[in-house]
Amino acid sequence: MSCVESPRFRAVTIVAEFGKISRFEGAGPFARDTPLVSAALLQLYFAVLSISGLTLAVVIAERERAERERERLVREQAAKDARLQAEGVLRESEKLAATGRLAAAIAHEINNPLESLTNLLYLIESDASLSETGRRYACAAGQEVKRTAHITKQMLAFHRQPTTPVDVNLSEVLNCVVELYAAKFEEGSITVRKQYEAAATVKGFPAKLRQVFANLVGNAIEAVGPRGAIRLHTFVSREWSGRFGLRVVIADSGVGISPENRRRLFEPFVTTKGERGTGLGLWVSSGIVQKHEGSIRVRTSTRSDRSGTCFSVFLPGRASSVGMVANASVLR
Repeated sequence: MSCVESPRFRAVTIVAEFGKISRFEGAGPFARDTPLVSAALLQLYFAVLSISGLTLAVVIAERERAERERERLVREQAAKDARLQAEGVLRESEKLAATGRLAAAIAHEINNPLESLTNLLYLIESDASLSETGRRYACAAGQEVKRTAHITKQMLAFHRQPTTPVDVNLSEVLNCVVELYAAKFEEGSITVRKQYEAAATVKGFPAKLRQVFANLVGNAIEAVGPRGAIRLHTFVSREWSGRFGLRVVIADSGVGISPENRRRLFEPFVTTKGERGTGLGLWVSSGIVQKHEGSIRVRTSTRSDRSGTCFSVFLPGRASSVGMVANASVLR
């Protein structure tokens, strides 16, 4: 085939004719040029357009690739942060568990000589040759030793954990927690009102439930400050799903919790205590309550004339109403 008949020549001829017509009609991008020049410029024009389109496509593809890479890096960083946070939680829980084991070991070792001291003080107090003043001192020492022995037994009770759920009397658990914080109540002149409307018994792990209520009461003590008030209330309740059980309410007259902290209250590492807090107490407590198939809720107010916080813990169980009300005014 000759060059005259080639498809490329025919295409150039068509473009040239198009350029000639456009020049006569005063239209087209190269209307003032000769047909062949118009054809060449038109080919160059379309080539530039093609190159621009290819360049734009490359830019778009590169931008999409960069966006995918950025999303991948964000996902990897989020996964890394979550892993580091989980590792931190694990380390803190291991530290707390080790501290608990150490405290239980110390309490166990202290408990043995305390029994000997109790017996010795009893013998001293029974000695007929002892003066009345000495007998009074021996009696006071015996009372203090008994109180120390009671504290060590409570520490051991916090650590001992049955392997299967047992019947737990929530009133006894709360009384144990109140006794544990008796010194702080007295030191801060804090009034504690106990209102137990039911002989509350649930299936669970006593040490874990003591941990939950000790954490809530400890937070309430720090919130109310000197001469504050704390209320402990147990009563028969029912969830919105229809389940019956026991509800334990721990309310305080403190300053309340701010809205920004309230939204993240049960998340790990969220604390309002600064360096003094680990931010794990409520998170761990929430997990324990959920393992007991219960729920925990909070209501709080920061109004100056009506501030305070109320934690409500629901645990499925059984109860018999006895209408028992006790005031711990002795702790004021």
